[in-house]
Formats: sequence, C-alpha cells, structure tokens
Amino acid sequence: KMIFRPELSDVIDNGLNGKIKIELERREHVLSVPNDCVHESDKGPFVYLDKNGLLEMRFVTIGVVGDTLTEITDGLAQGETVALTK
Repeated sequence: KMIFRPELSDVIDNGLNGKIKIELERREHVLSVPNDCVHESDKGPFVYLDKNGLLEMRFVTIGVVGDTLTEITDGLAQGETVALTK
C-alpha cells in the first residue's frame, strides 16, 4: 500500500483525482534522440538520417524511453543528423 502526501499540504481529501509521475530509471550522458524521430517496422526500430538532403533509413537499438527522449544504444553515432519525419 502506498500513500502519497502533497508537498504543500498536510491534508489529503478522499476522492480527489490527480496525476502522478514516478521516475523508475534515469540515465545521463547517453546518446538520445527525440521520441518522434524513432519509428517502428517489422524489422525493428529505425531512424532517418539526413545525408545531404537525402533520407537514409537506419535500424537502431533502443534503451530507455522517456517522456521526450529515447536512448539509442546501437546503430547511431554521436554527431549524425537525425531527421524528424512523420
């Protein structure tokens, strides 16, 4: 059983609804890209690289996925330009 108490109040009213965000894992100094840059296919996750105005599809291995960023553990090097496409 878990009980959460608001930081700014000692009173908790029954029946109130709200949102809670729990951070289960944090990694720092990792290669990451915006979540919208990672796409799914039958063969696995991939990103599009911008190669002088042309898009190159590159399969990657992902690690931790956060609210806004996805860790890339293999398939992409720091400094490569990832394209955001829909």
